[in-house]
Amino acid sequence: MALAVGLNAVTVLGVVALGWPAGNVFVLFWVENAVIGAWNVVRIVTARGDGRGERPVRLTVNGRRTAPTPVPLALFFCVHYGLFCLVHAVFTGFVAYTLGVQASFLVLGLPIVLVVIRYTVEVSTVWFGAGQRDVVSPARAMVQPYPRIIVLHVAVLIAFAVSLSQLGPAAVPDLLRPTVAAMGALAGRDVWLVLMLVGLKTVADVWTTVRATRVVSGGGRPDDHRE
Repeated sequence: MALAVGLNAVTVLGVVALGWPAGNVFVLFWVENAVIGAWNVVRIVTARGDGRGERPVRLTVNGRRTAPTPVPLALFFCVHYGLFCLVHAVFTGFVAYTLGVQASFLVLGLPIVLVVIRYTVEVSTVWFGAGQRDVVSPARAMVQPYPRIIVLHVAVLIAFAVSLSQLGPAAVPDLLRPTVAAMGALAGRDVWLVLMLVGLKTVADVWTTVRATRVVSGGGRPDDHRE
């Protein structure tokens, strides 16, 4: 948890004090979600929990509902989560371009490397080392990354509306004009957009970390797995 909060604090410091473009934060968060998704495939396939106390997951195969095994769950996750990431990549790219992006190694490359290292260490030490995989079922592992996707979804939609407000009324569809006009107050205030995104992200990071720690320390009690 401390590492997650620390990385988020560094991000805010970089934008506020070091002049990092706000678009870099959105790109970095999207990359982080992609890294989490990639490692989550490993988690789904290697999870050993029996799923007691969890809401059952069913997939429809050839018109039949079935309790999926880890591999079909992993494939479903790749398609479903991947589509979310693909759509978000388009909106995130637009927002980042509007806010400004600096694609240097120090400002963007190094943070991406640190993100990859962070989640590699987390999977190695918590998932495998601390035995989290022994108390988390494949179905539970599949749904764990989605709160972060929701955070990015909300933040990108707000930032997208702010970006549209800078293009002029003619470029905005009539249906979106009230929302875009309301968000226009944030135009040019990139720091506030960053603080909003990082704040939501920190809440999601802390919440998911606490839940994961509780599952391991609780030895996989049914209540700890209930959706």
